[in-house]
Amino acid sequence: MLHFFPGSFDPVHKGHVQLVKYLLKERLASSIAISATPSPPHKLHKQAPLHHRIHMLRLAFHPELADNSLCITTIERKLKPPHYTWFTLQALQKITDQEISLVVGDDQYKDLYSWYEGRRLSANYRVVVFRRISEDPVQLFEKHHMQVANPVWKVASSEFRKMSIEQNSSTMLPENVFEYILKKKLYHSSDT
Repeated sequence: MLHFFPGSFDPVHKGHVQLVKYLLKERLASSIAISATPSPPHKLHKQAPLHHRIHMLRLAFHPELADNSLCITTIERKLKPPHYTWFTLQALQKITDQEISLVVGDDQYKDLYSWYEGRRLSANYRVVVFRRISEDPVQLFEKHHMQVANPVWKVASSEFRKMSIEQNSSTMLPENVFEYILKKKLYHSSDT
């Protein structure tokens, strides 16, 4: 089964990395495809350019990329906007014979039915729900959905973007990602 983990990853943070490591270590996933969505319809803030977000994913997930347990897919680049998850899953299904499950946080899952084709997505795909904001279990919409009992990592990309670079440290981000942000002068207060 291919676990598809989409997001803006603006920027990728330690919570993302820890989740992937947890899924692999606990053998809840054997292969994960991560996608930095070019322009998520629900994101209103200006994002870092896609090529930088993809490069930061490569930095953050270097060990998992090296052992082939994870790939970074750029399939959404080929799709016309808006970049809805439903269209991406349909496109992925055309290029793999593996069953696909969608990996989402509990905060996103509660709004799944409001997504474009959310009910069809819910009915047709296994959804793996990880704890992001709460230790409490969520009410699953379908029997084929699954909640992961991962530790909750209190970190969000939006929190990083709210701070100035001078205030920030690499506590939220993998060190190599933080260094890349500094080198490329991303997320300066005038950029967000």
